[in-house]
Parts: sequence; structure tokens; C-alpha cells
Amino acid sequence: MPSNCLFFALLLTISVPIAAQTTIPPFVINGSATQISPLCYRLTPEQTAQAGSIWSEQQIDLNLSFEAEALLYLGCANPTPCFEDSDDGADGIVFAFQPISTSVGVSGGGIGISGVAPSLCIEIDTYPNGGFGDPPYDHLRIFANGDPDANTANSLTTSVAAIDATTNIEDCNEHTLNVRWDAATQTMTVYFDCELKLSYTGDVINDIFGGDPNVFWGFTSATGACTSEQRVCISIPPTFQTNDTTICAGESIALQAPDNATSYLWTPSDGLSDPNIANPIATPNQTTTYNVALTNECNFVTNFEVTITVNPVPVWEQDAQICNGEFFIVGSSIYVESGTYTTTFGLPTGCDSIVITNLSVVDNVTNSIADTICLGNTYTLPSGQAVSTAGTYIDTLSTISGCDSIITVILAVNTPNCDDNNCNTTDSYDPNTCNCLNMPIEAPNCDDNNCNTADSYDSNTCNCLHTSIEAPNCDDNNCNTTDSYDTNTCTCLHTPIEAPNCDDGNANTLDSYVTATCSCQHSPITLHIVLVPSAFTPNGDGINDELIPIGTPIVNMQFRIFNRWGQMVFESTEIGKGWTGKFKDTDQEMGVYIYTLTYSNADNPAESISQRGNVSLLR
Repeated sequence: MPSNCLFFALLLTISVPIAAQTTIPPFVINGSATQISPLCYRLTPEQTAQAGSIWSEQQIDLNLSFEAEALLYLGCANPTPCFEDSDDGADGIVFAFQPISTSVGVSGGGIGISGVAPSLCIEIDTYPNGGFGDPPYDHLRIFANGDPDANTANSLTTSVAAIDATTNIEDCNEHTLNVRWDAATQTMTVYFDCELKLSYTGDVINDIFGGDPNVFWGFTSATGACTSEQRVCISIPPTFQTNDTTICAGESIALQAPDNATSYLWTPSDGLSDPNIANPIATPNQTTTYNVALTNECNFVTNFEVTITVNPVPVWEQDAQICNGEFFIVGSSIYVESGTYTTTFGLPTGCDSIVITNLSVVDNVTNSIADTICLGNTYTLPSGQAVSTAGTYIDTLSTISGCDSIITVILAVNTPNCDDNNCNTTDSYDPNTCNCLNMPIEAPNCDDNNCNTADSYDSNTCNCLHTSIEAPNCDDNNCNTTDSYDTNTCTCLHTPIEAPNCDDGNANTLDSYVTATCSCQHSPITLHIVLVPSAFTPNGDGINDELIPIGTPIVNMQFRIFNRWGQMVFESTEIGKGWTGKFKDTDQEMGVYIYTLTYSNADNPAESISQRGNVSLLR
């Protein structure tokens, strides 16, 4: 008999936080069953007429999906025939669900569950009971209501070989049983040694359990005249719980997942000591939800989550100063030397408050300061006295902490030379700002009243310069003027040429004089119309969802919408962009709104046209 415990995991497929609930719940042990380790149970010894069962006192809810895994030990059969069986092993193990009690079970070919109704049973049968329609090999089947007869309506699936028609599972080895229940599709699938063997879909809550989803779960086994030692070990119950946890900033906590998976992957890995083990140490610096993907020996992957809430640790920093010989108290601590001190105070939330004190110890000191001011300025001594003459001043001061300081100020007064040797400035000294003032001298009027000369002032020599001006070319390249130069006024004269009468007597043309070509232009008159719909429905159905001016091509558009209070809720100068019924990304209420529209026709952009009216917003 192997000494290791068998692996069993009944895990909810909904996302639940993982923390640390890995203890086995209380079991009621019945009949010949005995507990042989914290996780393992012997259901029957290798004796005749035995019946044993274990039932969890904690029920499961079939409205929730689960996964179950167990290693089953079905005995060590010898080749001696026992009635219908080619070996002496019997009768098998049933993984069952029932709402009745935690003490049900019988011996014999019913494998400990016969007559227990209502119930849902998964049998691992090692005896070919012909009276129940069993095949001649070790097999698996799902049936209801404690009825082991494969020929009745309670047989929910056909019998399938546990391994194959010739392999005996009473082989002194442990075999893996996986059971998955998908509550959404109401489908139960059964794997044996990692191979899919059975699948059943049905409304078991209503059809079997009369609408009650809460059932006890457990394992039953029995022997008759043929015997086997039959055992099961449980490491994770269906009541496995995972709990969110709260810690203080800087603290750590050990996460815990089932410790018998073949691999682990925690994500995110931030703050984890090792993301690939069952129980990493988590030290997150902020509230974090961790997910762990567990892979078992059958490569089945199950995901769980745990949220670690990180409460901040309040930190307050203060600066303090004392005189030499004094002391400073923070909490119950007394400090007399300069330094940075950290004091921890307990809070009701469980996270300590930290006070950081930067303490300075001040001696009575003597300082000397040398400074200079400009003539006419004042200097404020450390005592607050204002002085304006050179000299040595001595102040005795008391700090906030009461420590005296003697400060000597040696003050000099400086008078600058402000002459900049520039004939274009007048130079002076401003005692208010302690700056030299070099004010520009206004240049003389060098105009000689001769428009045929260019007059300027030479700042280098401070002299006027008069330079002859060449007569300009007065041609303005405009066929609508005659051009000449007036030497008396030194200006070009452009005398307009009177435009001709371009009226061609045709009412269907727009007659104008083109000054650029000095020619008449006769343009056909076109009627321009721009319309704004009287209502629109911005409900997202793709029909009439946007209010847009329509009509002849327009330019220079300004389209505005106002609500009944006069508030502008929309404005656009972009051609083709209309109002979708929103203001600041919020749907506006149904009602009547006022619009104004100003635009120009594309063929006459210089002319501005204005419209105003009402529009109804409907939904």
C-alpha cells in the first residue's frame, strides 16, 4: 500500500481569491471506513461484507461549477476467480452527491450507495455483476438515485472500460479520477488516468434533486463475498476557500494555493518572491489582484484570484530646532542632539503612523557679513534697522528657539561713474535703483524741406545727412490709371481712368467691370438657396442623426445652435459638420432650439448672407 496521500481537488471555476483555506472540512466516517492519515481514508479492509463511506459535513452548491480530482486505490487482486469475476477483487468506489444525510451507505454490489435516493453517482466498478447489466471488465458509469442497474432509466450513461477491456485496475497502484461539473451547460465529464471516459448533460438539480442545489459529497465503497482494500485520499475539498487580505504598506504575506499541482504561474509577478511556487511571499506596494494558474498531472489548468489590499502608512515629517542644552520630545522619546529621528505611533487601523523629525541643535554663534550698497540706497541690518552710510554695525539677535546670535555687518557705500562717453545720451545716477541712467538724447529734426533728398541723423558724429533721392518709377501697372511723378511734392500721381458702362441690357447676366483686365464681364445669374432642416433625431439609428445646412455650395460658414435659455450649445465653421444633439459630450433634451447661419456663396465669397430659424430636437 503506497504511503503517499492521494491528490483530490474540487475547485470552483468562478474567480475567487486565494489565501490560505487548505484544511480538510469535517467528515462523517461510516461503517468500515477509517481515517489513516490527515487526508487519507480506508473505505473497506480486504474482508467480506464490508461497507464504508465518508461524507463531508459541508455541502456544495450545484449552481456553481467545480473540478474534482482524486487518486483511488482499488486493491491488489489475484487471479483466483470469485463468482462472476475472473479475480477476487470487488466491488469498487463511488463518488456521490446526495442531500439526505452524512450516514448513508450499504454493502455489496451496490458499492455502498444502493438505494440512496435522490443521488448522483459516479461508479468505478471492479466487479462484473451480471444482475446489474455490468460488462465483464472494470468500468465507469454515471447513474442516479442509488440504482446500480445499468438496464434502468436511472443509468445516465453507458458503461465504459476504466482503461480497456483486458486491463485490471485492482493492480496495487493508485489511479487518477477527475470530475468536472459545468453549471452553465449542466454537463458532467469524468476522466480516469487523465483520459476522458464519460460525459453527461442534464438538469440534475431539478430532475434528480427536486430543485435543491445543496448536496453532501463523499465516497462510498463495499465488498460482498469478493473483497478488496479500497482507499481514497483528499487534499482539497469542494469547500476550498480563498480570502482577500489587507496588509499595511511595507508588510508581506504568504499566498497559498493547493500544494500538489505540477506547476504554478502567478501574475502579475510584481512584489512576489517567486511566481512559480504554490506559496510565494507577496510584498505589493499597492493594492494588487494576483491570479494563479495551476496545472496538474493531467495538464488541467485552473485559475484563482486573490486581492491584497495595501493600506498606506501615514508619514509626517517635521523640522525642529532647539538651543544647545535644551531637549525635544516626540512621543515618549527625548532627543538632545541634531539628527533625523523616526518615531512610530500605533493607529486603530493597524497600520502604524510614522513621524520623521529633523532636529537641529543651535549654538550661540558670532557671524560677520561684508556687504556693499550704492550711494543713496539703504541697507537693512539683521535687527531690522535701515542704514545708508558706510560703517561697522553689531546686532545681537534671538532666534525662535531663543538662541542668541551676534552678527557684525561691515557696510561699504559705492558711487559709480555713469559717464558712458556717448554724445547721444545724458548720463545720471538713480539712487532709488542704484543704477546709472543713460537717457537717449532725441535726435534733431534733420528735415531740409526738400522732398528730393533723404534726410538722416548720423549717431556717430551727431550730424544731419542729406542724400539726393532718384525719382521713382511711378508705373503702378494698373490699366485703370494714368501715372506721373510730381517733383514739387516728390510723389507719384495715379489718376483714375473712368470705367466704361458694362450694362449689356440682358437681365439674365450680372454685368461688372474687371479692373484687373480693364474689361467688362457678363456672368449668368444663378439662384442660390441654403436650407436648415426643421427637425432631426440624433438617436444613433443612422437616419437624420445630424443637423447640417444643405443647399448650394457655400464658403465662410458660421453655424450656431442656442437652447431656450440663450446658451450656445454648438458652433461650427467647418463645411459639412453639423450638430449631433450633444453639448459637452452630454445628450441635450428634446425641444425647440434656435439656429443662426452666416455664409457666402462659393461664386461670390465677398457677399455675406445670414439666416435664422427654429429646429426641433426629437428622439
